Amino acid sequence: MEILIQKMLRLWDPYDLYCFPDDEYDSYAKEIFEFTNNKSLTFEDLSDFVFKLLKDGLKVKDSSDEYIEIEKLDKAGCNRFAELYFAILN
Repeated sequence: MEILIQKMLRLWDPYDLYCFPDDEYDSYAKEIFEFTNNKSLTFEDLSDFVFKLLKDGLKVKDSSDEYIEIEKLDKAGCNRFAELYFAILN
């Protein structure tokens, strides 16, 4: 399942931009995988976690022109990630 989350995260992007290098996506995928295994998961839990994880990552990158602005990473994009995750599980 961790590999699936890794591939989903690399392919999914709310604005069709690559926000992070692949190794960072892999690191975030591992955090998401661990989060999904440690509790009974709801759609909202996963969406909120992914949003916070990527938003916090973008805060660190905000000074670089290579990365999108934090404001562009909206909750709707994280909802789409959670929808895809649960669609695959069901």
